Amino acid sequence: MVGVALGALPLILMGSMAGRGAFDQLNYHEPMIRRFAEAWPSVDLSNYLSATTPLYHLLLAGLAVLQPGPASEASDTLLRLAGLVFAMLAVGGLGWWVSARAGAISGALCGLALGSGLYFFASAAWLLPDDAGWAGVLLVLALCLRPRLGVAGLFVAGLAVLLLVLVRQSHVWTAAIVWTAAWLSALDWDEGETTEPWEDIVPLLARVPRSLGRVGVGVVATVPAFAAVAWFHHHWGGFVPPVYHSYMQGANPAVVSLIGLQLAIIGGAFAGFWLPSLVAAWHEASGARQAALTGAFACAALVGLAIALGPETTWNKDEGRWSGYWNLTQKLPDVLGRTNLGFVVACPVGCVALLGLLRGADRRTRWVVLGALVSAAAALTINQNAWQRYQEPLLVILLSLLAASCAGWRPAGGTIERVARVVGPGLLVLMYVGITASSLSSAEPAVLLDRHPRVEEPLRDLWPPSWQDEPPASWSGAGSQPE
Repeated sequence: MVGVALGALPLILMGSMAGRGAFDQLNYHEPMIRRFAEAWPSVDLSNYLSATTPLYHLLLAGLAVLQPGPASEASDTLLRLAGLVFAMLAVGGLGWWVSARAGAISGALCGLALGSGLYFFASAAWLLPDDAGWAGVLLVLALCLRPRLGVAGLFVAGLAVLLLVLVRQSHVWTAAIVWTAAWLSALDWDEGETTEPWEDIVPLLARVPRSLGRVGVGVVATVPAFAAVAWFHHHWGGFVPPVYHSYMQGANPAVVSLIGLQLAIIGGAFAGFWLPSLVAAWHEASGARQAALTGAFACAALVGLAIALGPETTWNKDEGRWSGYWNLTQKLPDVLGRTNLGFVVACPVGCVALLGLLRGADRRTRWVVLGALVSAAAALTINQNAWQRYQEPLLVILLSLLAASCAGWRPAGGTIERVARVVGPGLLVLMYVGITASSLSSAEPAVLLDRHPRVEEPLRDLWPPSWQDEPPASWSGAGSQPE
């Protein structure tokens, strides 16, 4: 938490406006916040410049209204400081959760891994709603990871999903976390028992009628969240405001491939939490059990290969496959003109790493996190753009929770394992810090656009009234979004 604040505060206090985060603030989120503030309390939600639901922007608009003087002159610095709070809550919450189970060093490293990523950090330093959404996702996970979740707890989690959906409608997938936790809460099993994931299948289905009844309660608890999404869909005529109907709507199965690649990177960094116990279990097991372990991980690798070979994974900006790791894999050869070699190598490794972490986690964490990952992947494919920014923070959160659970149930058995649990996440942090620092050091100043090349409606039409005569930053009649 402190690290994020130390990195973001200088940029906020100096008024830095360079890079993609600044571009998104200037062209989408700040004009929306100021437009709401100048119209307060009669805000118009029918069309605006963010592709998200408006709770984050309404909260900051309310803060602008509460400041002395006209809302149009609200301090940019104060608004950005308020936005930073959401990032600090997410980083602090993840660090606290991991620390309680895996120790302070692991907690600090996982928090830094989340906070130092370029896409998370950009939302901490500039006015973007992403980190408010990740803080909400972490809250839903924390509520659903509590043992013996009761009916009242399910409704509290449903309320958290509703608030999260009002920040970003695509996070409606978190309802599936509540349903998964509801199913588990009906089971009479020892959640701390050491089992292999495939050995849980029969116990998971041991009390189907009771589990379905509890899932029904979970569904009822999340109805308000779906009702909110339905209201906005009706209001907008789609899942995003009308200005983005020609740009954001669509589907992109390559999202799953990109998730597989990132699982290899992040899951590999957490290898110290899952690999030693897997090796020990294989050596100590009988021939039949060794065969089962080998077969399970071979299947995971095959699933990863299918993920790599199924969707098209060549770099293509028009198809939403660009920026982030796409630019890196672009340097590698393509196979048969549709599959990038980087994904063929990384996705099987990522699925093996995921299974290793699931195997080492306690039962509740294992199935709640797996449910979260599957539902998030399904939701993220319903987007024209397969962008790393929508996935990386979530994967850091989910794999950190699994690693913490592995450490809680299977403490490090030797010096090498203890060192690996520090070095791996530490290297991940250094990689993220390097990427973020490099990106910010070479960032171009943000330019305010009159039109976006992929948006039919002029952006100027949705500016706040105070911007119409005197735009607040450098001006360009047309342009494009930075990578």
